[in-house]
Amino acid sequence: MVTLCYVDALARLLASAGDIPQRFGMLWVEASGAPYVEPDDYPDVVYLQLERLARLYFLSAINLLGVPELANAVNTYLRQLVELLAQVLWIAGLDQGVSGDQTGAACRAICAEEGATGVAAVRAEHLPEQYHENASATRAGFKERQQQLAELKKKHSCTCRPWDEGRVSAVLRAVASHHPDAAGFDPLYQVTSNDIHNALWHRYFQEVAPGVSDMPPATNQQRARLLHQALSCYASCATTILRHHSLDLANEFEVGVRALLTNQLSRRAVNGELD
Repeated sequence: MVTLCYVDALARLLASAGDIPQRFGMLWVEASGAPYVEPDDYPDVVYLQLERLARLYFLSAINLLGVPELANAVNTYLRQLVELLAQVLWIAGLDQGVSGDQTGAACRAICAEEGATGVAAVRAEHLPEQYHENASATRAGFKERQQQLAELKKKHSCTCRPWDEGRVSAVLRAVASHHPDAAGFDPLYQVTSNDIHNALWHRYFQEVAPGVSDMPPATNQQRARLLHQALSCYASCATTILRHHSLDLANEFEVGVRALLTNQLSRRAVNGELD
């Protein structure tokens, strides 16, 4: 359970949401038969890495939402969650081949790792030595991993291109065209992308006195809506991963999340009745 640093009307809702990743972990073990996977077990090894990252951002968002003065910073984590979700949906093939990649989940997972490794390798080349104790070893490690992934692609006859963030919107739109419940993810990606580059910072300021603007704490309604967005992103990611092994357990997980999103406390918060 997440330890909240601020107790208020939403504390119970936030605490319940913070337990969702633990529930995923239990269902994953039941579905796959083991809490961990072998390094060459694709797509599971990449799926679990993406889930762990999504879990990190989701739980970080939960903690920020517990403090009204910090809640608006959650948009930074929302963008990361949407990008991770797009990768998971792409690996699962839910984009219906819109990217031109007709390969299966294992190959797409390899290509997802290939894309991440390629970006890391390029950035490592420009990393100032003073910010890295062993930059040369890091660069060598990335290059070695790139070679290993190239061999894996050849072994599995993978034809997919390395994943890159330029595909996020296209994948999200393609998934939404077949799954209406996913229609909100691409608009969320566009808004949060602008937000983290300070293009929408003005929307956080309000007039608190004649001629004076300031950033007031987020209301319960604002925080509840941010929670819904964060939980929807994480849950969609986790549900898609579970579905790879067990449709029944994925549905069980989805039902639990939906119950939290639609319970009386949640509805009251989203409707502004707790402010």
